[in-house]
Amino acid sequence: MSSPERELLQECYFFIDNKVTVSSKRLLDRIDKLLAQPEQEPVAWMYEEATSFNKDGYFSEWLPCFYLEKADEDKSLRNETPLYASPQKREPPQTAREMYQRGYAAAERDLKRKPLSAEEIKQTTQGMSEFGADMFKAGVVAAEKAPGIGKSNER
Repeated sequence: MSSPERELLQECYFFIDNKVTVSSKRLLDRIDKLLAQPEQEPVAWMYEEATSFNKDGYFSEWLPCFYLEKADEDKSLRNETPLYASPQKREPPQTAREMYQRGYAAAERDLKRKPLSAEEIKQTTQGMSEFGADMFKAGVVAAEKAPGIGKSNER
């Protein structure tokens, strides 16, 4: 199970990577909600500590070590990782339908779909006979009506 922060990042990445237009207000509201939560304080720190040197005087072997206090700057320590007493609070599990509605369905809902203008349709029918162009236009209008893009026959 991933954290709410990770889920939000994955959703933002999906929208950006797939060039999906979504309501930024919905994403900003979720980000504000996460940022309003108090940040947990670490109870310990894990580092890699140098345990031996090579012949050139460089650290050659690193082992994990744990400290209850944050260590001062020390060249023999690297990869500081804060450790927490308990996992962050998570939202209750969701049903598959709730997950769908929260993700893909919400993005679909947020998309602003406008029907093609008469000029846009006309540009695609260049070189067609008048009858062919009329039939093409009727097909476009019908195809847009099916998912609710075009609200009327008028073009």
